[in-house]
Amino acid sequence: MAVLFYAAVTDIKCREIPNGAVLAILFYSLGTSLLMRNRAGIKIGLIVGAFVFVVNLTPALLFPDSIGGGDVKLLSALAFHMGEGFFVLMFFLVLMLLGVMVYALVKKKGLRYSVPMAPYIFAAGVLCIFVDTFVYNIV
Repeated sequence: MAVLFYAAVTDIKCREIPNGAVLAILFYSLGTSLLMRNRAGIKIGLIVGAFVFVVNLTPALLFPDSIGGGDVKLLSALAFHMGEGFFVLMFFLVLMLLGVMVYALVKKKGLRYSVPMAPYIFAAGVLCIFVDTFVYNIV
């Protein structure tokens, strides 16, 4: 979470996500999977990460200024790390970004309203930890 927080702060200040943050997530995920001898986790992570990369890269290439390359890399690294659990993060992220879109429309800023995405990714990560800690353990 510290790496996500760092990426969020940097994205707010500079509108840039450091490659070091993305690499830290990737190396951490790969290292923990190898140490735990979790080859199935690596395979699932690669599949989900590649899927997320292609899905996010497509609009980035087709529509300039839609999603930044740092956001694509960060989301792909998180997808590799989280595997199928990444889709819970995406659920929260989509809800928050829909809120931003509604805000932009209400304030008459239009859909060209640009915001740094890493803070929302961080917030979605915090919500995922909350749900995993409190909701899944209660049920």
